[in-house]
Amino acid sequence: MARDREEARLPLGGRRVSGWWLGRPVLRRWTDRVELMDQPAVSPRLLARSLADMRRLNRLFGWQRPVLRAVQSLLPASGPCTVLDVATGSGDLPLALAGLLAPRRSSVRVIASDAHPTVLRLGRHYTANKGAVSWVGHDARLPPFPRGSIDVVTCASALHHFDEQDAITVLAALATVARRGVIVADASRSLPALLAVCVLSRFSRSPLTWHDGPLSVRRAYTAEEVVVLAQRAGWRRIRVQRPDPFRWLLIGRPSPHGLSFPGREGAGG
Repeated sequence: MARDREEARLPLGGRRVSGWWLGRPVLRRWTDRVELMDQPAVSPRLLARSLADMRRLNRLFGWQRPVLRAVQSLLPASGPCTVLDVATGSGDLPLALAGLLAPRRSSVRVIASDAHPTVLRLGRHYTANKGAVSWVGHDARLPPFPRGSIDVVTCASALHHFDEQDAITVLAALATVARRGVIVADASRSLPALLAVCVLSRFSRSPLTWHDGPLSVRRAYTAEEVVVLAQRAGWRRIRVQRPDPFRWLLIGRPSPHGLSFPGREGAGG
């Protein structure tokens, strides 16, 4: 009976998302506080340290591996492809994508994008001479690409930076430019995730990480919440994975009736 009551609260007909499950979220989402790294006048030195912290966490916990696997699942086995990573930070995910895809294909274009001018400068510097990654500066809500012009669009560890309405706008915009699918990954708001980040952030030398790490969890969406946001953005073919206890992965595919997600009806799940 307890299980039935809990599943009745879940979206998608009461089905649990795949992978790890920690039960109902116990933390209220903070919507009135902004991460320091989002400030236009943030210190470039502190921001660089914080971005380096994020790269170390990605390597330590393998947070990019599920995204890379999902990208491969959306692409054909061979042939040219274009991949866009939105709100990319320092560009370590685009570098990993280029390293994964380029050896197997005749033509690969990997685009890294971000809206923050300091992040763009730091990212270009970090990825220079490391791989075939091009950079574009743009607001995640307004990608400057034609409809259906990108094979796969990714967005990792960034959706929590947007409030609910802006997150819906971002999800709709990414789906519009994607031809084969969209992959969004982020932290899941929970007490275990908050405790883990509080501990891990203290190993950093950056006060930015001390402040923004725990706040990013308090601003994060749960897997159940992000499915609802995606549905409100017009997504109809949605799959959610929980690769570990602290993160979720959202995968959306174009409807069989058209190339764009918004406004199209298709099979869920």
